[in-house]
Amino acid sequence: MRCLQRTRGESRAAIWVLAAKRMPVCSHAANNLTSIPDDSSDWQLLPNGRGANQWDFSVAPGQAGGRGTFNCRYAPETKATYNFTDSVAVVLAGNRWPDAHSYSITLDGATTKLDATGSWDDGSTVIFAQGGLDPKKQYTLEVVNYNEDDPNCKEENGACCVSVDELLLLHVS
Repeated sequence: MRCLQRTRGESRAAIWVLAAKRMPVCSHAANNLTSIPDDSSDWQLLPNGRGANQWDFSVAPGQAGGRGTFNCRYAPETKATYNFTDSVAVVLAGNRWPDAHSYSITLDGATTKLDATGSWDDGSTVIFAQGGLDPKKQYTLEVVNYNEDDPNCKEENGACCVSVDELLLLHVS
């Protein structure tokens, strides 16, 4: 069986997937991956797509493709959604920087409350990973710039942002 190996030009997030101890890639579960960049038209960005006070993009050398998508409107309706199938695992990379704080990820109806607070810019880093998916099932991944455990994030931090850089879907070929 062929295992995933880094190839020239593969994203940094893909390297983390290959090295992840909790989700081994070289198994019968996954032996191929698809990279979905943040600027793919298949992402549904709410509210109102891209633009001022909506989802925007930043240019940074540490992000996949040199850019990433972010939103600093801290509210439960601020979402980036992606639908997929044919995958046994999913890895989401986003930018960690001083304005990144509380957010939530919903996959298949289960919500995970997370926090990306940091004092410096880490560039693209894994902000969510989930294995054990049924490749025959359709999934919806929802990145929400809100965490109900931290409703006062903006008042406490000045800005509460979330970033989507790259989505990696692991497949069985």
